[in-house]
Amino acid sequence: MDKLLPATKDRIARGRWIDSPYYMLAVLSLVSASQIIDRMLLSIAVEPMKHDLGLSDAQLGFLNGTAFGLSYALAAIPLAALSDRWNRKDVIALTLTVWSIFTAATAIAGNFFTLSAARILVGAGEAGSGPAFFSLIANRFPEAKRAGAIAVVGAVTAAGSFAALWSGGYIVDHYGWRSLFLVFGIPGLILALFIFLTFTEPTHTRAVNLRSQLTFSEMVRVFLRAPVINLFLATFWSGLSATAVLGWGPAFLARTFAMSTTDIGFWIGLTGGLSGIVGTLAGGYVSNVLEQRFPHKGGLLLAIAALAVNVPAAIGFFLAASEPLSLALLIIWAISSGLPVAPLSAQMLTFMPKRSQVTAIAVWSTGTLLVSSLSATVMGFVSDAAIGHGVKNGLQFALIGAASLCALSIFHLYYLLRYRKPIDPNLDRILNA
Repeated sequence: MDKLLPATKDRIARGRWIDSPYYMLAVLSLVSASQIIDRMLLSIAVEPMKHDLGLSDAQLGFLNGTAFGLSYALAAIPLAALSDRWNRKDVIALTLTVWSIFTAATAIAGNFFTLSAARILVGAGEAGSGPAFFSLIANRFPEAKRAGAIAVVGAVTAAGSFAALWSGGYIVDHYGWRSLFLVFGIPGLILALFIFLTFTEPTHTRAVNLRSQLTFSEMVRVFLRAPVINLFLATFWSGLSATAVLGWGPAFLARTFAMSTTDIGFWIGLTGGLSGIVGTLAGGYVSNVLEQRFPHKGGLLLAIAALAVNVPAAIGFFLAASEPLSLALLIIWAISSGLPVAPLSAQMLTFMPKRSQVTAIAVWSTGTLLVSSLSATVMGFVSDAAIGHGVKNGLQFALIGAASLCALSIFHLYYLLRYRKPIDPNLDRILNA
């Protein structure tokens, strides 16, 4: 209790625990868990769906990435602009309702086109949540505590994802892939109602929401700064590795080692759990320690070191000749991929303007998700093409290439060590208005 902010202790003492930033963080963690779980369900069911509906790898790549990413991209910025002008908690609750409904609706899809429609609407729904709750974290937690707050969200998300994906694999094996989407779509509706009834918008941010929004030219200037471009590219290249391992890893394990869906669900769920609980929490703590010793550089140093381990672990996962070795490298990949999450997210929040904050975060998240989701389809096409040219394991060929490109993230983060604050005085005024 002594570690809580003084204002928070006063609210709790008066029984107003709902106004606490820590209560807000707990609710946002559940929303994040629902979001990630619904996004990853398809990867667990990919092989049963492939055989049941006669889908190609290119079609699966479209469903697992591009269908979601394109709709997210189209919806994110309008929904974020609405959040900047309206109540962010209502936007989160409404969009959570939408993506939960269409996650459940995936259970009745009968072909590629109806599956695509469901995934598109899930993506459109999820577009309204992430930028809004990152903005709430930025408003309620000071810069020095943001990495820790983000790490908590990541840990809760990872724990929920592990339990959901492990149990999801069992559901697919015993009740079919359609039951999977129905079971995990319904809880989101209950959580949305809970948010409507109990969640509060921070009162001190209303004045910010009433300020004039950034003009188009100002927003362009925000994102064309060299530090922002390099952070974006670092996130993009590392996202390729995550897309390869988490998006296509279940199919790879099934085809290479003939693992059951229950076992795959356990290992992919464990991967997310270790990444979020061990990796993200450790990353948030170590980043805070390093930032005290190396101001504005400690988090970046941690991210560079983690990626130096992450890249060979991902490549080794796809090249290993035995199942135990492959899974051991998967665990190493999971922990090292979680370490950079909190420091890089905190870095991103620092670069985002206070005016039009949700919109700016949406532009960022849309760009990174869109390019990563498009890569899922590209991997599917490369896999089909490689198989067509006689490569026995075309999927492995595509995934090794994607994982290797993650090494480029290290170069972009090294560049960022030289820059931290905007150097344009006028732009600095815009960011901190």
